Amino acid sequence: MEKRGYASLWTGRVQSQAQLEELLHIAYTEDGDSLPSPFAAYFAIEDYDDDFREAEFREEGCRNLDELLDGFSYADVLLPRFRDRFQGRSFADVNAVILLYDFDYAGTIREAVGTQDVLRFEGSVSYADDGSRF
Repeated sequence: MEKRGYASLWTGRVQSQAQLEELLHIAYTEDGDSLPSPFAAYFAIEDYDDDFREAEFREEGCRNLDELLDGFSYADVLLPRFRDRFQGRSFADVNAVILLYDFDYAGTIREAVGTQDVLRFEGSVSYADDGSRF
């Protein structure tokens, strides 16, 4: 699912910043092998480069795409592409956003519900016409 020049977006509701961090935490065995984060397990993602991930928790939920991506790297490039994809759609009241860069999620799981969280895959967009990184 790693694919240069693509960004994949998830939104959801979580209880706190600490819970979002816990959902994204990658653990390691004593041998140094990585174990998938709960987020990756929810969406059956075998591997992604954590260096190309951004996540944000907002105390106040929001429904607007511009607000959702405010403060994210490359928002000026991503916003128009996600706007085109979503065609003015409003979002459920969300307080968590996860963005994976150089990643085109092709899985079939669109929503994951945990004990205190709900995450939804919203979609992927190409951010570089030539497939290069930012």
